[in-house]
Amino acid sequence: MTAPRKVNEPIEVWQDREHPEELFQVLEHLEPDELGPRALIAISTPQDLSTEGEIVYMDTVRNTCTLVWTEEDGPLPEEYRFEEE
Repeated sequence: MTAPRKVNEPIEVWQDREHPEELFQVLEHLEPDELGPRALIAISTPQDLSTEGEIVYMDTVRNTCTLVWTEEDGPLPEEYRFEEE
């Protein structure tokens, strides 16, 4: 198993549809469990930056967010980069 990617080196970036200022960087796709596909993500909101990584179900992400970038699109655009402290 490989180590998860770091913040600003994601596989995908998703943007919350109701709160477009909230971005989710998918750092690693995990093995599904009995409830479905999962991913390790980092979250950026105007109030907070979570670089520790959180595990979420991809169905939740897909139902509430829009895919705005994938690594096949080329280099990560500046607007999807997280400022690290």
